[in-house]
Amino acid sequence: MQDEHDAFTILCDAHAFAVLINNLLDNAIRHTPTGGRVDVTLRRDHDGIALTVLNSGTGIPASEVDRVCDSFYRCVDTPGQGSGLGLAIALRVAQRHYATLEVKNREDASGLRVSVRGLLAV
Repeated sequence: MQDEHDAFTILCDAHAFAVLINNLLDNAIRHTPTGGRVDVTLRRDHDGIALTVLNSGTGIPASEVDRVCDSFYRCVDTPGQGSGLGLAIALRVAQRHYATLEVKNREDASGLRVSVRGLLAV
């Protein structure tokens, strides 16, 4: 059994994966209020490597969660600027790597949980 704190390498297109991470972090930071929190974890999972980004923002209305990965979609009354492409691009990068991207409101606190699962380890 491997130590859960050991280093590992993800098999991916490094540039595309950097775009995915940047988009997820940018979204999390922009939608977290001042003094809030963004947590990022990378861990081994039953089907590969999982990346999770949690924020302590307000989350997304339940009626809009299924649409947030649509190109150019921005939730109603979303403050600030943006094109509505960040999560759509992240989803495509995950799919190109045969991984899944899931967006859902946190159950343990306010905010959002975005998970990428099934990334291949070298």
